[in-house]
Amino acid sequence: MNEFIIAGIGGQGVITCSKIISTAALQKGYDVRSTETIGMAQRGGSVTSYIRIGQNIYSPFIAKRRADEVISMDFYEAMRHQVYLKEKGRLSAPISPENKKALELCQLRPDINVCRYDLSDAWDKVGSPRYTNIIILGIVFYGNRYLISDKDIRASIITLYSGEKCKKNLNALQLGVDIVKAIW
Repeated sequence: MNEFIIAGIGGQGVITCSKIISTAALQKGYDVRSTETIGMAQRGGSVTSYIRIGQNIYSPFIAKRRADEVISMDFYEAMRHQVYLKEKGRLSAPISPENKKALELCQLRPDINVCRYDLSDAWDKVGSPRYTNIIILGIVFYGNRYLISDKDIRASIITLYSGEKCKKNLNALQLGVDIVKAIW
């Protein structure tokens, strides 16, 4: 089973990510349970999605210290959700020049893996930070660490979108995959 927390603020595509991941898992035949907490999302408030993928899953809720990964569009939201990560769990988030300094002040759990990504080049290539969510999906799901991979995310995007929107999302996904390939 895989358990993911997707975190961000209103307008960053947290619900879109949840929909893409859930569709990818369903297309592979897995059970999926997910739920969201939206709060004041329309005013830039916190948005969190909980997704569980596997067999015989009956509840969407993820207990603290159980999640495999926190996938975040916002570094500060990632910090708030690190409590959900299991030991050796992974926190993936973009880092910007503004929050690099704040990173020094943050208290990170020593038993988790923190992966911070400077996406400025990818944003230039795709034309906007608006695609952060899809770029992060390419980063997180590259390879075979989880029950679904970047190839499954690609198939999900093709199922959910068409035309120019599909093309731009696939481009953003590939940029995320390329970032990971360059690091590995």
